[in-house]
Amino acid sequence: PADLDKDDQINLQLYRSIWVFLNFNLGDCLGRIIAGSLKNSQNNGFGNLLLNFMHISRVMFLLIIPVCNINPNTRKITPVLIHQDWVFIVSVFSLAVSNGFCMTVSFGQGIADLVKKGKDELVESAGAMYIG
Repeated sequence: PADLDKDDQINLQLYRSIWVFLNFNLGDCLGRIIAGSLKNSQNNGFGNLLLNFMHISRVMFLLIIPVCNINPNTRKITPVLIHQDWVFIVSVFSLAVSNGFCMTVSFGQGIADLVKKGKDELVESAGAMYIG
């Protein structure tokens, strides 16, 4: 907004950035918790169907987020097509939940498949890469 002084504009920009960061990390944590609580039910077809749906839904979120009403005055590439702020909030949070869920389930299934195939060295390498 033009009626704010420079310090207020900087604070507003920092607030948006920090809010998006916290919103995404809380959603990611929630997705990982959901994946952990559904771990026992993923041995059936429903778990794989849910995982595929979550992977496909991420494309929808990645298409919606750039056309939301965030910093409309500095837009150069994409137009603002969605003017409601709640759509951006829900999209970022849903993207984060699907990220936490998909990463946890995919990593867990990948490790389990490697253990079944007897490739213990790859399991150790993947674990080391995942930890840090």
